[in-house]
Amino acid sequence: MGKLDGFAKLTFAEDTPRVTGGSAAWHRPPEVRLERVQADGYLRVLRPEGLVPLARLWPAACDHDEVLVEIKRAGDHVGIGEI
Repeated sequence: MGKLDGFAKLTFAEDTPRVTGGSAAWHRPPEVRLERVQADGYLRVLRPEGLVPLARLWPAACDHDEVLVEIKRAGDHVGIGEI
């Protein structure tokens, strides 16, 4: 795991309970076979009603038990590259 990836995941793990008032929690994703894509983590929604008054995107998690998270940073490859 790169330093920036590790920092982003640690930030989610530490700040999610505080930012959401305990309404969501960060978890590492389950292990998957290596030939599959693995997400950075997921949020488990603990109290959906606590996400409603938060900033944009947090309320979108209200209708779900878990939300898959993939962290993208400037410079990440997100599409088909030039050949």
